[in-house]
Amino acid sequence: MDNVRAATHRLAEGHYDDVLTVPSEPGLAALVQDVNTLGATLADTERRRARLVSEIAHEMRTPIIILHGQIEGMADGIFTPDDAMFASLADDLDRLRRLASDLSSLSQAEEGAFTLRSETTDVAALARATAQRLRPQYDDQRITLTVDAATPAITSCDPDRITQVLINLLGNALTASNPQGQVSISVRSDPSTQTAPRYVTVRVTDNGIGIAEHDLNRIFTRFERIKHPGRPSPAGGSGIGLTIARGIAQAHGGNLTASSPGPDQGSTFTLQLLIAT
Repeated sequence: MDNVRAATHRLAEGHYDDVLTVPSEPGLAALVQDVNTLGATLADTERRRARLVSEIAHEMRTPIIILHGQIEGMADGIFTPDDAMFASLADDLDRLRRLASDLSSLSQAEEGAFTLRSETTDVAALARATAQRLRPQYDDQRITLTVDAATPAITSCDPDRITQVLINLLGNALTASNPQGQVSISVRSDPSTQTAPRYVTVRVTDNGIGIAEHDLNRIFTRFERIKHPGRPSPAGGSGIGLTIARGIAQAHGGNLTASSPGPDQGSTFTLQLLIAT
């Protein structure tokens, strides 16, 4: 018992890696196992916190270095303070602003603390509007975007948050597409039932680079960017868009999942939103 007491004191002091030997006495063994589990959980939490701080610092370092160099260059007379330079400064500041906003949303996603302003919404109409908003980018890259969302799909949700998810999914699909590729978005509403939960289901499918099976869940981990051989990583992303998108879906009582036959075989992202009864 003295060992258990000493171990709990060390946990309180932030020493999480001590592992106690489980005794043979059943009652005490259960307590020791609980203490060991608590220590392992706290150690994992501490590691994830340290990693998050490191990742945030890395994400912020590049735009800050660029801003510092540009401002110092103008002060030294190396750079001309013209419209192009101010536009470049504004771009880097906007990148920092977006990162700060993303980090705030990430915190809400991981704490399950999204504030939703729900209202009766036609998700099909949101999908059509979002596709129309992004269509110029698809046209510029000669990617075909097909929309199958003619039938209303009504649920109570936060339309701004769901639009945020749709922009993320369609933007990722565009990035994942090959030249002359195809992307589709469809919206369906489950038929009425008295027992099973009903969902509005949105699917975004592309025939691009695909996802390996072992990466299908990892892509939803914060700051994860899946690297594809021979293909550069997308620039300017924070690596937390899918983490936030899944958090928004879960805050609506639904989920966001990914499926893919494998690399170079395209992928499908499925968003489900619970229809309250």
